[in-house]
Amino acid sequence: ARSYVSAFTLLRHDGDIPGGVYCLGDPAAYSAGTCTMMGANGVVDTAVNQKLAAVGASANARMNPAWHSGQMMYHGNWFSQNKQVLIYAVSPVQTCGLTNVLSTPYDNMTVTGAAFTSRPSSNEHTLCFISLN
Repeated sequence: ARSYVSAFTLLRHDGDIPGGVYCLGDPAAYSAGTCTMMGANGVVDTAVNQKLAAVGASANARMNPAWHSGQMMYHGNWFSQNKQVLIYAVSPVQTCGLTNVLSTPYDNMTVTGAAFTSRPSSNEHTLCFISLN
């Protein structure tokens, strides 16, 4: 996840930040080339993943494989708020491990000092929403 944050920072510096919703990392993690998170639907886009890999993101990265096969998602305009967000899940007891963790509610997220965004009541995973801007 850290390599993706760095890669997106470099793309922003070059004025080349994607505006869509994309599935990141290992394409094999995505059934039919799509991913879904909190109602947002993303697609596997080889050009976006290659662009990120060219600036240091791992093309084969997966997060916690127990949740959504280790998927990561990038949303280029979260709830039309002009927020770029990296989304992934880790085990129920882990923290996101990065700064710029966003808080709920999902339709008006703000950066918080918390170590994770949310944990479902079933405690099956920890959700991480990281602000990239």
